[in-house]
Amino acid sequence: MGKVYLDSRIGVWEIITDSGFLTKINLVDRAREELNDDVGIEVKRQLSAYFDGKLKVFDLPIKLNGQGFCLKVWESMRTIPYGKTVTYGDLASMAGSPKAYRSAGSCAGKNPIPIIVPCHRVVASIGLGGFGLGLDVKRYLLALEQAYLV
Repeated sequence: MGKVYLDSRIGVWEIITDSGFLTKINLVDRAREELNDDVGIEVKRQLSAYFDGKLKVFDLPIKLNGQGFCLKVWESMRTIPYGKTVTYGDLASMAGSPKAYRSAGSCAGKNPIPIIVPCHRVVASIGLGGFGLGLDVKRYLLALEQAYLV
C-alpha cells in the first residue's frame, strides 16, 4: 500500500494506493509518513497539475471498491466533463435509475476518490447540494474549473 500527501490551497490531500491502483483520497489535517509508490507519485503530479489549471482529464489507474448502484453512480460521475455540472436526477439517470436521485446523492457522498471521480460536479436542482468534504471545498473546486475552462 502506498500513501503520499499533497499540500494544496484547500488543505492536505492524503492519496492512498493499493496494488498499483488509486483507491482513496482524503483531506487530512497534516501530512504523515509517506509510503511512496509510482502510482501515488503520479496521482500527486496529476492533482498538482489540476490545481494549477493545467490538467482537465485524469489518466490514472483507479479501483473503486463498491458494488451495485453506487459503483454505477461513481462510473457515471467519471463521464461528467471538466467545468460542467449535472443534477442528482441527471446522475441517477446516467446510472440507469432515473427516479433514484436520493440514492445517487447518497452514493456521491460515499465516493472514495473525490476530484478524480468528480462528485463535486453534481449539484442539486435548486442549489449546490451537499459534499462529503464540505461545501467550501465544493465551491472552490467548481470555481477552479470555471476559472480554467477554455
